[in-house]
Amino acid sequence: MSEIEQENQSPRKLRKISSNHEPSVEENLKAQLEKNKEGFDAENFHSTISCILNLDYLQNAKFSRYLFATAPKDFINRNTLHLIFGKILSWMSKETDHHSNAKSCLQYLIALIKYKIIDLRDIRGFYPFYFNLLSFPFVEVYAAELIYLTTTYNNLNIWFVQKIERIFQESAKNKKRLHLIALLQLFKRLKLGIVSIMDLEEVDEAISFTNINPILKKTVTNVCIRNKIKISEKEIRYENANLDLIALRSKAFKLNVHHFKQFCGLKDFLESYIKSSYDMYETCYDSMLDNKYSFVFLGILKHEEKEQANLYVQQVWSRIEENELDKAEIKNFFRNLHRINSIFGHDVFDVRENFATFLKSHEFFEYKDEVLLLVKYLQYPNYELFFNELLSYLYKHFIIAAQYKDLKCMCDIVTALSDFLYHNYKIKSNSFELFTTFSDSDLREEISDIDLGVAITAIQHFCKILMNVGHGNFLAMLTVMQFYEKLNKAEELFQLNTINMIPTEMSHSFFVNPNIILLDKFATLIHKMSMLAENNEMDREHTGLVLVAKQARELYIFLFRNPQDTSLFQKENLIVRHSILYRKIIYLNTRRIYVLKHNPAFLHLTRLDVDGKLIDEENVKLDVKQFYKECRVLMELLTTIKSSWADDDKVSDVSKKTKQVLV
Repeated sequence: MSEIEQENQSPRKLRKISSNHEPSVEENLKAQLEKNKEGFDAENFHSTISCILNLDYLQNAKFSRYLFATAPKDFINRNTLHLIFGKILSWMSKETDHHSNAKSCLQYLIALIKYKIIDLRDIRGFYPFYFNLLSFPFVEVYAAELIYLTTTYNNLNIWFVQKIERIFQESAKNKKRLHLIALLQLFKRLKLGIVSIMDLEEVDEAISFTNINPILKKTVTNVCIRNKIKISEKEIRYENANLDLIALRSKAFKLNVHHFKQFCGLKDFLESYIKSSYDMYETCYDSMLDNKYSFVFLGILKHEEKEQANLYVQQVWSRIEENELDKAEIKNFFRNLHRINSIFGHDVFDVRENFATFLKSHEFFEYKDEVLLLVKYLQYPNYELFFNELLSYLYKHFIIAAQYKDLKCMCDIVTALSDFLYHNYKIKSNSFELFTTFSDSDLREEISDIDLGVAITAIQHFCKILMNVGHGNFLAMLTVMQFYEKLNKAEELFQLNTINMIPTEMSHSFFVNPNIILLDKFATLIHKMSMLAENNEMDREHTGLVLVAKQARELYIFLFRNPQDTSLFQKENLIVRHSILYRKIIYLNTRRIYVLKHNPAFLHLTRLDVDGKLIDEENVKLDVKQFYKECRVLMELLTTIKSSWADDDKVSDVSKKTKQVLV
């Protein structure tokens, strides 16, 4: 039985430390926890934690976990974590009797993370603390567990790896068996190898010393080999006596390709992997047609032998033009070019001329996926002519796809264009024809023929293109509105996921172009969507309604806080429409408050803003009547505007009054 399990099965009783502490601390804490169940009080809860931390001896792990299990989400902040970590280090620096306190505290910290009570974004900034703990006895297992729980491939940088390696070397040197076991387990779980400073012989010696499970030994050894192969004859003999050089290369790369972009230390591995490849130039040419591991050669060559690499690429293009390659080889070639661009940058090879020739001589729909893959990462800011030709080419095939009602192909083209325009945002082109075609297509019948997730993704990209290319442009905004109105007629489309299709950029664009017609269209749209969300019996927590209301809130804040554009009130009929718009938005916000008020637990699943402030318990207690009061005040203001719209001073006064009363 492990040391952790033993402690969990035999929890210690609270020790009385000195006469300075009340004997009823345990009862007081339990009473506080029961009180927290009835109604959470953040201030009292933090004082409870402080009370526990100020004791010289913590409660046993079972009680600590009970404490945190009863706490609501987001109750703990970075200040509290600093208190806890500081206390743990203080205990570890004292005599052995205090180490059990640190162990209990670490146990409930781990439970806290596993129960998802602590936000990982708050806990990830304490790596120096974890590394300090790794050097202490008795708690290294818990420190390794914390590192594992809070580590992702996004923060696996070279500093992180080298820090662990140094601790590993120090532990091996001083024969610290428990430290080595904890670190080896960590290497296995994170799929980490000994990347830069450890030799395989050293690792093997350390593993042998620990006398760990043979299966774990084999796993850790393989992980180490996977991430640190120099392709030297010595290492080949050491672990792979029966494998030849090429087979070992292939095996090593297959294991590493999945973590290539995320793992920073792999770049060093690849460089050492390539430098001793004596047959590199012989294999490089064929490697461009191999979809397994070959593009690594060209990526490394980018830095040292760029001319040679370009020569190989041009040879492949020539073979394509002469029809010497089959379809599979061409697809692999395009995929490898895409990988080189996405991993090593967009300036490795200039493929514009060859790519244009290929598009003219080959059928687009046969190579659609590979062509669009390459389109996503094309980036040559100073060559607009090439881009306009490419846009025309894609537009032509988009029309063909629309004629055949191939919505999947239409979505793929729009999605690729979104990335294309993102990388080339300076390009000025009249591309609204493409977007208008997309919005005019009769999607209500065909949209059910493809995966709904694909359609939603394409629609989001489509709207973002319009917002980016034509930000504040009336035509762009109107096109989006028409598109959503068309979709809105098919009520079965608006499931819970579909409600979140409207990108946030939509609401923000009204700040640039506050057009009353578009505002009214948009408010009508979200009003209809709110009705559909409200009637969704499957959505018991009204998640969809809150998502729609979040869009309404953007408009609500805009209209109540930005009444500078007096031209909106220059015509009497627009005033009436404006009042309807306000009523729709206020209704949505009353519904949102109602949902939140009757589902307090839902607060912890959303991070909505109310008047620019984070929602807390006080906001939940807002009376729905308050919003109706706002509505009545607004109607009075609109009446005033209607009777005095020609008087700019009065309009200005009304604007000030609006800000004072409603904001």
